[in-house]
Amino acid sequence: MTLPRSNPFYSPYRRLLRAQHHLVDLDQGIKGFFGEKPHTLMVELEPDGIHEIHKFKFTKEIPDVWEDLVFDALFNMRAVLDQSAYAAAACSGTTRPKRAAFAIGDDEDGFENGLKGWSGDVPEKIKTLFRGFKPYKGGNNTIWALNKVRNSAHTSLITIGLGANVSVKHFSFESFDNFDGLAPLWDSTKNEIKFMRGKRGQPCNYDASPSFIVGLNATEFIGGGQTAVGFLDAAFGEVKNVLIATESACRALGYFS
Repeated sequence: MTLPRSNPFYSPYRRLLRAQHHLVDLDQGIKGFFGEKPHTLMVELEPDGIHEIHKFKFTKEIPDVWEDLVFDALFNMRAVLDQSAYAAAACSGTTRPKRAAFAIGDDEDGFENGLKGWSGDVPEKIKTLFRGFKPYKGGNNTIWALNKVRNSAHTSLITIGLGANVSVKHFSFESFDNFDGLAPLWDSTKNEIKFMRGKRGQPCNYDASPSFIVGLNATEFIGGGQTAVGFLDAAFGEVKNVLIATESACRALGYFS
């Protein structure tokens, strides 16, 4: 979307576009990385000399740029919300608004307190609009989680986490007792995923293929099993809705044309 710089909402729309670019780059980067199958199947003898571990060893490191893209997307999306509130305050006639942030609370009372303080210069009718989005835990959990994850990135770059499933097919062996399935957990220090343990020299044949989930190490905010791209896409949709609704409301109120 191309807007003239004279539009009061030019800046939040620019931030929205930047977030979108980061999300596209992240999604394409993840698909491209795993599409190249950057791992090899290995069997490694354990220190006890009796057992062997079957695992997938990565031949490439998880790209650091993924964390950069998540970090940038988070900050751009949070900026869209704050800049939307600021634009509403400014175009309504408030000169140099100082309390024009988009309030987000841990509960409804926290949100209301934020409206009185952080959003004090925002017009009352726009505050009413913001209330409709319920930007607090238990209301709009996606916007609440976006804010929490963004805040956690103030002190350290948000960390990418990797989960995996391993499908084993056409498995043949001499004795089932000689093999144990392992939870296929990602070991970031060794860049590998172990999925099976058996006795040394025990003959077996199988086809194994891994599938991966790239998420954020922020399960206390977004829950488990949520992919990074899935969460960020959902947050992007909520942020976009707030921006479009705020701009439309300001036009309807006659703040600008």
